[in-house]
Amino acid sequence: MALERTSNSFHWADYVILVLSLLISCSVGIYFALSGGKQKTTAEYLMGDRSMRLVPVSVSLVASFLSAILILGHPAEIYLNGIGFHFHLIGATIAYLTTAFLFVGLFYQLRITSAFEYLEQRFQSKLVRCIGTLLNLVIMIMYAGSAIFAPCTATERVTDSAVRREYVIAACGIIGTFYTLLGGMKAVVWVDAIQAGIMLAGTVAVAVKAVVDSGGFGQMWQLNMDYGRLQLPPLTADPRERHSLWGMIFGQAMYWLIQVAVSQPSVQRYCSLPSLRAAKLSVVFGLVGHWIMVSVCTLVGLAIFGRYASVACDIHTAGWADTNQIVTYYVMERMSVPGFPGLFTAALLAAALSSVSSSLSSVSTIAWTDLLRPYACKKLPESRATLVAKSLVAAAGLLSTAVAYIVAQLGGTIIQAVTTFLGAAAGPSVGLFLLGCLFPCANWLGAAVGPLVGLACSMWIGIGAYSISRENVRLPANITGCQLEQQFSTTDTTAASSIMTSSLDWGSTEGGLTEKSSSGFLQEYIYTISYVWTPVVGVLVTVSVGLVCSCLTWRSSWLKCGIEPIKVQRRHLLAGVARLYEAAGCGGCLAKDEAAGVGNQEAEDGNLEKRRSKSAVGARVHPLEQPSKMRRKSTDGIEAVGIGDSLQLRNI
Repeated sequence: MALERTSNSFHWADYVILVLSLLISCSVGIYFALSGGKQKTTAEYLMGDRSMRLVPVSVSLVASFLSAILILGHPAEIYLNGIGFHFHLIGATIAYLTTAFLFVGLFYQLRITSAFEYLEQRFQSKLVRCIGTLLNLVIMIMYAGSAIFAPCTATERVTDSAVRREYVIAACGIIGTFYTLLGGMKAVVWVDAIQAGIMLAGTVAVAVKAVVDSGGFGQMWQLNMDYGRLQLPPLTADPRERHSLWGMIFGQAMYWLIQVAVSQPSVQRYCSLPSLRAAKLSVVFGLVGHWIMVSVCTLVGLAIFGRYASVACDIHTAGWADTNQIVTYYVMERMSVPGFPGLFTAALLAAALSSVSSSLSSVSTIAWTDLLRPYACKKLPESRATLVAKSLVAAAGLLSTAVAYIVAQLGGTIIQAVTTFLGAAAGPSVGLFLLGCLFPCANWLGAAVGPLVGLACSMWIGIGAYSISRENVRLPANITGCQLEQQFSTTDTTAASSIMTSSLDWGSTEGGLTEKSSSGFLQEYIYTISYVWTPVVGVLVTVSVGLVCSCLTWRSSWLKCGIEPIKVQRRHLLAGVARLYEAAGCGGCLAKDEAAGVGNQEAEDGNLEKRRSKSAVGARVHPLEQPSKMRRKSTDGIEAVGIGDSLQLRNI
């Protein structure tokens, strides 16, 4: 018997559950607005007084970057294009471990509020700090907009278009902004922790039901093998290959490095913990949660495909569900018990809100800490400073909602859309931090020019890939068991069945897409670069241009713009980097007044006092080089300590 298109839609109980879940999110913000210090200081509002607990912070770290984009986009990617994207876990693992053992130690011991305070300390340049801040603001606003959009198509599908996606976008933007504005960092972390549990429970329930509907795990696995869904990524270095193994390793390692290591939501979370050990453990626990959620979502994609392959009816080819409605279509068809579709949709919206609130909180933190407080609001009272931070949350919410409407116009799976444009902005941001913590010879000019050129190149490739005219070509499927009614003629059905059961050349397609025409060098070699390589392009261009500019302007008389090299302190480099440069005889750019391996404030203070006392014993010193210790406290929490003619920036 042919499978008919489901006409199931929301029951009144589903609407009740959906509304109640949104009210719970709002109530958490209200609770933290009225409890504790009532979010009256920027320290509590932005950093939770640096007294957050390990488990909720770890869970929040996972929920912030996976959310509804993962629950809807990842299974759709597996359903349509096979298991290749699952191997991004290799690159993500590299990024998480690198963060835990290197970047957490770098940022935590500086006691910073914003990740971009590091850039000013390292390059001794406010311009570099502003560039890094603006890059991250773009990333956070884009991500928040994508997260808002993710559940909107799903909601439109389960309500049978009774609730239009435009209304859902507006509702997510308003609610996420509301409880973030009221509750600050504490509300964000605790809501993330609660919603992550709902996300996991709902996703596991769908996976188990879909496996059963496929005829069991063995039958599901065999069906996916028959239709080419279990092919391993090809081991090729061609960047035009959509999901090559090297792309999954290096491309995704760079993408997740910005998300976990140097993005403001991550730094804000692990720096809010009371100890360095807890900060490192939070990242390791985050890796475990990442593996669990991604593996469950991969199983959902395989199981849903197995379900419809077992009845020879591909719902996507039949036109019953677009790329981002596959999971919700299955829920409405096979799990339409009053209350469950509402609970699942509530989980999607809650997951979206967790990402939105995290992004909005981070936008407020870096906009205040890096842009407003050092320049325009130096003498602003604490009460008004908190009010400004809350106003920034509201402004970021409006911008994110506008971005969500733009994302709705993009084609392809939401995973690809998000990775393409976020990766284009993330690559230069990672490159900027790597330039600072790996290359002592890099100066402020290279750090200012590099990311701008990197952003231009990666955005050019990303936009070009979406601009060229291409047609969809997917992995094999079957629609012979679909009751198509008037959607296809008999001839169309036969032709579609022939295409879907044939062996397609999926190894040479880009993004599940192939070009209608490949005229010109750009269309053939540049715009067809896989979206997973976009972050790598941004990193390589940023680092290369930054190093070239630094070398050309290093005491360069012929360029008329010689820049004296800065003496880089070891605490501004990743662990072990200073020793490598010294072993290679290239330690000229390293500060010699800091003991090797010193990373804590007390040791640094001791060294400064020793040098001060030594200089005072009868040495003939130029009057301008007297070892008088001058301190100047700036409003952004950085203490300038002058020893002789050297100036050191130290966080207080």
